[in-house]
Amino acid sequence: MTDDGAVFTVAVKNPWGTVVSGEAILTVTTVGDGLREDRFPNADFTGVPTTSIVPDIDESGVNGTVSIRWTGFLVPSVTGYHSLYVRATGPVRLWINGVLAINGLRVQTDTLLKCSMNLTAGQRYSIRMEFANRGTTPGAVQLLWSLPGQGAIPGGPGGTRGIVPASVFYSQ
Repeated sequence: MTDDGAVFTVAVKNPWGTVVSGEAILTVTTVGDGLREDRFPNADFTGVPTTSIVPDIDESGVNGTVSIRWTGFLVPSVTGYHSLYVRATGPVRLWINGVLAINGLRVQTDTLLKCSMNLTAGQRYSIRMEFANRGTTPGAVQLLWSLPGQGAIPGGPGGTRGIVPASVFYSQ
């Protein structure tokens, strides 16, 4: 995320005099810290979760019965149509800005689901994703994307996909 700050000048004063710089604009670029992960000891998101900050959503070998909720903000660095993909082996849902974008509650085997949306660089979009693993088979879940110009056309082919990186996720 980029924040264009105010115009500033720097004054350096020492025994020989003072030097003042010309005006400059400070631009601060931040890198995301990841998403909040709440891991519940059951498949229905109840009880007391174990909470942590994780860099991305790329889980494999999820053992036993567990449900996981990720929350935070997505701040893209590029404007245009992005395709978001959820790959999961169990029930999964994804919300962007409070709108259900992917509903995979019936997923039971390795499945790839997709949605496309126009995102603006630097804008914060709330994100919430939920996944449940039910049973003794190890589960897996990933959140991937393709950026504008990589085939992210509404209703079109997927293009180049990759895990959504921590640098665009903010836990707060």
